[in-house]
Order: sequence, then C-alpha cells, then structure tokens
Amino acid sequence: MGACVSHESISAGPAIGIDFRTTFSCAGVTQDNKDEIIANGQSRCITPNLVTFTDKELLNDDLAKNQAAMNQTNME
Repeated sequence: MGACVSHESISAGPAIGIDFRTTFSCAGVTQDNKDEIIANGQSRCITPNLVTFTDKELLNDDLAKNQAAMNQTNME
C-alpha cells in the first residue's frame, strides 16, 4: 500500500493564520521558521471586532471601540 500523503513534492512556503474570535481578531504569518503577528493600522497586534457609523463615516476596529460610549445606537 502507498502512503495517503506524500510530502516529497510539496515545497514549503509562507503560511498565514487568522484567528476570528468573538471580541478580537489576530493575524500572523510563518515563513522561514519565523512567526510574526501582523499589526493592524493602529500598530496593535489584536483588532477589536467592532463597526460603528456616524452621519459622515464608517469606523471599524480600534476607531469604533473609541466611539463605543458616545455612539452606542450605531454600534455593531
């Protein structure tokens, strides 16, 4: 019997992982045996799973979290 999976012809490349949690999300990459967490636009390693909108704009992640107390009716 042959093997179910053969790794001989599979080349190793970068692997990307995304952790979608209820409150926060995080993304990372593994390449050349090094793991790195990818920072969001505010240079943070975790991102709040929030969206809010005002009369003028749609805000997400940390920007939405900062608006939470002032804009509860438009928070998702």
